[in-house]
Amino acid sequence: MSQKNIALFVNNLDEEYQISVYKAVREEAFRRNYKLICIQSEPIFSGKNDPLTFYSAPWLAVDGVLILASLIGREVTEQEYQYIYQLFKSVPCVSIGRQLGPFPSVLTHTKSAFSELIHHLIDKHGYRKLLYIGGPPQNQDTIIRETVLHEIIQNYIKEAIAIDLTVEYGQFHEYSGMMIAQKYIQSKPSDPFDAVIAANDNMAIGVIKAIETSENNFWKQCAVTGFDDIPLAKLEYPPITTIHQPLDLLGKEALQLLDNLIEQKDIKINPPYVRYVESTIIIRQSCGCQPKKTSSQNVNHPYPALPQDFQNYTSIPTNILHQKQPQLHTGDLSSFLYLSIKSEQNMRNLSYLGQRLVTVNTYEGMARHLSDFLANLSVPLCYLFVFEKPIKEPSDVAYLVYKKNSSQEEYLTEKPQLLPIKEVLATVEDPVQCVYPLKAGDTYIGILIYNSYDYAQPHMCSCATFLSNNIQRLYELELEKKRTQILEEQVQIRTQELVRAYKELQEESRRREAVEAEVLRISEMERLRFSLDLHDDICQRLAGLSMYCKSMELKNPNLGEVVKMIDETLLLTRRYAHDAFPVELENLGLEKALEKLLRTLERQTKCSCTFNWDIDNSAINMAKDQEINIYRIVQEAVNNSIKHGRATRLDISTSINQNNSFCITISDNGHGNELLNQFPMNISVGGVGLRSMEYRTHQLQGKLSIQSHVNKGTIITICIPLNKRD
Repeated sequence: MSQKNIALFVNNLDEEYQISVYKAVREEAFRRNYKLICIQSEPIFSGKNDPLTFYSAPWLAVDGVLILASLIGREVTEQEYQYIYQLFKSVPCVSIGRQLGPFPSVLTHTKSAFSELIHHLIDKHGYRKLLYIGGPPQNQDTIIRETVLHEIIQNYIKEAIAIDLTVEYGQFHEYSGMMIAQKYIQSKPSDPFDAVIAANDNMAIGVIKAIETSENNFWKQCAVTGFDDIPLAKLEYPPITTIHQPLDLLGKEALQLLDNLIEQKDIKINPPYVRYVESTIIIRQSCGCQPKKTSSQNVNHPYPALPQDFQNYTSIPTNILHQKQPQLHTGDLSSFLYLSIKSEQNMRNLSYLGQRLVTVNTYEGMARHLSDFLANLSVPLCYLFVFEKPIKEPSDVAYLVYKKNSSQEEYLTEKPQLLPIKEVLATVEDPVQCVYPLKAGDTYIGILIYNSYDYAQPHMCSCATFLSNNIQRLYELELEKKRTQILEEQVQIRTQELVRAYKELQEESRRREAVEAEVLRISEMERLRFSLDLHDDICQRLAGLSMYCKSMELKNPNLGEVVKMIDETLLLTRRYAHDAFPVELENLGLEKALEKLLRTLERQTKCSCTFNWDIDNSAINMAKDQEINIYRIVQEAVNNSIKHGRATRLDISTSINQNNSFCITISDNGHGNELLNQFPMNISVGGVGLRSMEYRTHQLQGKLSIQSHVNKGTIITICIPLNKRD
């Protein structure tokens, strides 16, 4: 006969109430040969009204279900009832601690015990000012106990006994009770309540800690009671008066009922079926009662003996060691000290795990730190699943990042495969599996499955939180790597496109430069043709006409004026012909052509010109097109200096710089213009002449720069790269 599986749904195994129920169910399941899967933190326990979806639904295969419904801190909607019913309609389901729809329930009958506690505080001790700290307002237990409390107080009022009741709502944990108590200690330092009635023992422990640390003598007299009777309640000082919920019996009865349903032993169970277990009041010293004297216990030191299951609890109240020497056996005290030290060591190990996880960037590194932590806690079983990506809907496949059981320990391989979670868990032989979801916000990122000793359960819950944060960080790192890779690929593609576009632009630039060079060559050829036509045709005709008129001047003296006009026209025409194409440039070279240009300009404009050719002509190899363009640039520059700058002195010098570039500098003493410093970047500066100079310089692959200041003249520098002579 194969072993059957049952599931127990709880909130978190991080506090005594749930651990106690889980322990009772586990022990009864072992006795009845059931395999127990404890599912934690399903969304029904979250307190949110989001659409209900169980993360365990896709892979959970069981023969029966237990739900610790008392931990559901709100009203369950009809839609949620229907979801749970449809999810588990094929298997028996039992609710623990609270009725849940049509499911059979095992509940604790607490009304009579709670009423007895309230009457004890009012009648026996005479307390009249009460503070009740309940759980969340919508919690079913909170509603029931508050209703009972108000009914009792109304009865006292009818008997003319005034009771001052204050109600506060919190959460079922120690910190919540501590914060509420501190609020009233600060607001009413000299007017304490007579008694604080806490909704559970954890909150009562928080209230006691707040009173002890306040050093307020008025509040030291305040009584405190709890609920549940967890093991720490009798270890506190003073030991806590509480309501004993038989959690062991609650779990045992629930599993017995579930077993009957699975085996169909009890055919009379019809919905809604409810089975009750009775709770009882436990009177201890926190309510103000004094302990009874015994031969082994001094009334002044009411310290309890160790519980039989002390090995499941690793912390003790500091009061036991801080007060006067308790009447404990040496062996008991040694056990207390050992458990205290062990608890501190476990907390340090948990802290180390959190510190180490933030330093790793791989799943394998995370798994190895997890392995060390589990070894320190003596955890025999652990499976860590990580989903392929964060998900909101449940998934039945995941990566098995880490695996540890009694026979082996494995880490994530370099190329992991997605595995069905159900099939992996089917191979687990351990009789108990605790399941904790790994979440990041409202998404699931993995699942932690383990089995551990009871004392390690809260540490495993904290461990799961650390793992969730680290896996989320690894997800983000992986996404960042992918984004970086995509960006690099896009940059590479864009770079290739830019290189291709650059090559195309270079090719287009070379083509345009070739076209422009051809245009300049043709222009110069046209200038040459025009110059030759002027010289060989027009000038000859004008010379002949002048000679003819001079021959007729004796017969007609009036022709002298005509001869003069013809000679002036002939002189201008010859100048135009020379300017259109300087013959000296063709015959004598650039140096002599520039020198002739400046001498002519000096003669025509009366502008003083100096020319310095500081170059060894044998060191340069300048092509004719370069000489023509340089000549035209200098011609335009000196004409602009005289025409626009009103210069009366020009200095022209040439040199070869260290980059083997031919440099020519034209400086004048003209008016100057600050706007010229923006040329050629500012397209609004400069006319046709300057643009022509820039265009010719660009054709020669050179650089043109202008420095001009008002009343300080202008300096134009042109540098043209040259090739050395072979």
